[in-house]
Amino acid sequence: MKNIILITVDCLRQDRLKLMPNLQKLAENGMYFEQCVSLSRSTPSSFIGMFTSTYPLMYHGKMWMAEPRKSFAEFLQNAGYHTVAVHSNPWISSLTGYDKGFDVFDDGIKDKVGILTKIRNYAIAKVPANTSIYNFMSNVYSTMFGGSYINAEQANRKALSYTYWANKPYFLWLHYMDAHEPHLEGNIYNKWVIQNLESKAMRNPDKLWGADRYMLEKIYDNRVKYIDQKIGELLNHPKNCKMINNTVVIITADHGYQLFEHGHYTHAGNSLWEELIRVPLIIYGADIPKSYKPAQVSHIDLAPTILDLAGISKPDCYLGESLLDGHYSIDAISEADNTVKEGQLRQWSRYPVLDNLYAVVSLKKNNWKYIWRNQGKDELYNLTDDSREWTDLINQETEKAEEMANIIMKHIDKERYGAIAISRE
Repeated sequence: MKNIILITVDCLRQDRLKLMPNLQKLAENGMYFEQCVSLSRSTPSSFIGMFTSTYPLMYHGKMWMAEPRKSFAEFLQNAGYHTVAVHSNPWISSLTGYDKGFDVFDDGIKDKVGILTKIRNYAIAKVPANTSIYNFMSNVYSTMFGGSYINAEQANRKALSYTYWANKPYFLWLHYMDAHEPHLEGNIYNKWVIQNLESKAMRNPDKLWGADRYMLEKIYDNRVKYIDQKIGELLNHPKNCKMINNTVVIITADHGYQLFEHGHYTHAGNSLWEELIRVPLIIYGADIPKSYKPAQVSHIDLAPTILDLAGISKPDCYLGESLLDGHYSIDAISEADNTVKEGQLRQWSRYPVLDNLYAVVSLKKNNWKYIWRNQGKDELYNLTDDSREWTDLINQETEKAEEMANIIMKHIDKERYGAIAISRE
């Protein structure tokens, strides 16, 4: 049985692989999937699909780990793997059921008991989001304490401590948050400037100067380079040397990141642009042939691929297929909704079933892309001629638009038995 390491990077765009020499080396010597499509634009909806090989809006759009969805970690644990997870993102924490199937699940939730954090969490629960006082308090807390995420170096130390003494094959899931805002660097003044600039970019991006946008892009790139450095340090650490020859490493991202291509910053919004759903995917290690995969693939296939690496048959509840068999996705579907806003975890308890759903579904097929909305205008793009998605052809290419819209509607109809019922108003 092979050791398996899954490294996921929050907010990592596919086009930033050029800034990551360690990942490039892994891609050159392993399986590199150039056209990998994420299942969504946000962490909750991307991970629920990645871990359970289902689509995010199935089962009433519930974004926590619960039946009938079943995480691949549970199958690995049942097969005898020592399963370990290290991260600090509350959306994929024990609060939302992601600890199922893990022997060790270090999400830092139990560590966050300081009085200032308690005050901050209480304020978040009481102060309306996006008000002046809410934004000011958020800026102060993030500037002073760097947000609630551990950095990649801290995550590496924890991961190595949990796996070094493993006496049986292990599965390690490591999720890095360093590319996610707040991107705080330097002394406290610099952090305050960056925090305020990012807050302005999220609330009023149209009011940013070009120099400010350039600065934010370079700060994001610096965080990407830092992550690459830490991945290299992890895989080349002396504690890993004795195990790396019997280890497979998978590297991907939950979703991408907007850097003002369509006027927006971060990964919020109501669309599924390429900068949000195109992500890296690399599989490297023991018995993995060196191969470049230009065909389109989807994260719906990640969980079956991980089980295949472990010698475990795909369960009937999984919709995807193993990528080790040469599978690719002619039709790549991504889904998103805006009912629960990221940054407001408290609202999960208020929406046991997501109603008033604002749904967005995209389809990529043969370099065409259709974005469907149940409330709002649909869009159609020819990605061969218009990779930036600037020219909407919905009114010019009517036959292609109808063809792709029909595929999306059939997809939605199939999901209805899984308790999703989205329709146009």
